[in-house]
Amino acid sequence: MKQEKKSIFKKMFTTEYKYESIISVVLSMATLLIGIYILNGTLTIKPTFPIIGGVPKVFAIIIILLSAVVFLVGIWPIYKPSFRGIKKLTPPTKKTYLDHTLKVFTFIFLLVIVFTVYDTVIIRIISWV
Repeated sequence: MKQEKKSIFKKMFTTEYKYESIISVVLSMATLLIGIYILNGTLTIKPTFPIIGGVPKVFAIIIILLSAVVFLVGIWPIYKPSFRGIKKLTPPTKKTYLDHTLKVFTFIFLLVIVFTVYDTVIIRIISWV
């Protein structure tokens, strides 16, 4: 009889439901916001409120920490497969790294030229009006 209870608990905690992680992430973000609002004073708790009324800052910090843990546990199934993929990556060779770096800086330089020309043209058009 005890083995059935253990297996029921094990099954309950190891079964992943379809939208469980999404719901926990959304709820943890909402709870995180509530904790932040309490901490910065936007949301207040009456001092007469039982237990947490006298220590709202401590309550807010506990809420923030718990919601951060729930957030990390909720997003873990989403990012878990990507860690296997990262292990398969190899770093680029020096030649490839330099080639890509040169392409990025060339693109940025061309964008600077394009926006400088746009700025000059717009300033001249505005100065005529």
